[in-house]
Amino acid sequence: MDLKQQRAAAIKAAQDIIAKAKSEDRDLTTDEVAQVETHETEIESATEKIEAAEKSAATVARLSAWEVKEPEQGGEVEASATPATGGVGERFVKSEGMLALRKQYSADGVRTTKNPIHVEANDLGDLGDLGIGRKGLTTQTGQPSPERLPGYRSELLDEPSAFLSLITTGSTNSSWLEYAQVVSETDNAAIVPEGELKPLSELTTEKADAKAHVYADGFDITNQTLADDGALATFMQSRIVQHVQNKVEDVVINGDSSANVEGILTTTGVQSQEFDESVLVTLARALEKVQAVQVDPQAIVMNPADVWNLKLLTDTTGRHYAGGPFTDGPLRPWGVSLVSSNRVAAGSALVGNFTSFQLLQREPLSVVAFNQHKDYAQRNMSYVRAELRALQLFYAPREVVVASIAASGGGEG
Repeated sequence: MDLKQQRAAAIKAAQDIIAKAKSEDRDLTTDEVAQVETHETEIESATEKIEAAEKSAATVARLSAWEVKEPEQGGEVEASATPATGGVGERFVKSEGMLALRKQYSADGVRTTKNPIHVEANDLGDLGDLGIGRKGLTTQTGQPSPERLPGYRSELLDEPSAFLSLITTGSTNSSWLEYAQVVSETDNAAIVPEGELKPLSELTTEKADAKAHVYADGFDITNQTLADDGALATFMQSRIVQHVQNKVEDVVINGDSSANVEGILTTTGVQSQEFDESVLVTLARALEKVQAVQVDPQAIVMNPADVWNLKLLTDTTGRHYAGGPFTDGPLRPWGVSLVSSNRVAAGSALVGNFTSFQLLQREPLSVVAFNQHKDYAQRNMSYVRAELRALQLFYAPREVVVASIAASGGGEG
């Protein structure tokens, strides 16, 4: 068996022992406790080896992507990484396809050939290059489908500036992942006198799966703009990045029923909080529910209109709770970061820790430009299409609360 199979076997063996004791309505025997602890050691050891192997594989893949170029007129051998550094637009401009197209233009900007335009550039960037997620954590590898993954999360941001900076990002080699979604958890940790049985905490999970889907966008562009490095790079960086960000954020929050993708609001297990006295009291109750599952709240996410309503709240003397229009600094209701998102419906707020929501990249960003579309060749136009493929997982939906703040209009005393 490979390492992942060994780990899976150890997990199953430990679970079988626990399940047998539960079915007989008894505690674990001393021998059974020893067996479970042995399996736990095997699981930890296999996990460490798997992580080391994945890190090594990622390093090899990264170094393999480098190409060595000989200088034209002697000198030292120079190594350069591909794709080129810089933003997505700059990388596309410097791609082999665009460099080949550029050779078809004369010095005065006139295209000297009438061949069809077709420029294709792959591996232009990952989710981080599109401003999505806090950082790429790891590369998940394994069988094509389904693959079973352990959960992971990284440190929190001190002051997130956008919703997509709250979730965890990474990459995967699988198009379909099966994972364990946490439903409930008991913490029975205790000081154990010598000779007595160790405590047993319980983690209840349900099987969930995630499938990779394509996020794409396209736009029309003139051939003149296509030939202008600076204009094209700026155009792509502003349009593609923003459009893909918007779509990813919408799907992460609301899901997509047509593609059968579950988002935060459509996942079973997310908690809810009805309106209670005022918007501030409602948010406090939601934060209380998050802490009740032993998680530190990461952020409160609201529609911009509700954020402004919160900023305009005043006390009985007319003073703004948030300090007024000339106060500098972020707004932190009950000491928790506030993030605005147009993808959250007005009248509701997402409260909690979003790090267990993971967006894993299956295929990196690629861009294709061509004029074999409609009457574009006749009009000196080209169609530029950008796409990436990713899947999303939600390990602990109970760590997020959807709060109803619909009755938050007006001032508060």
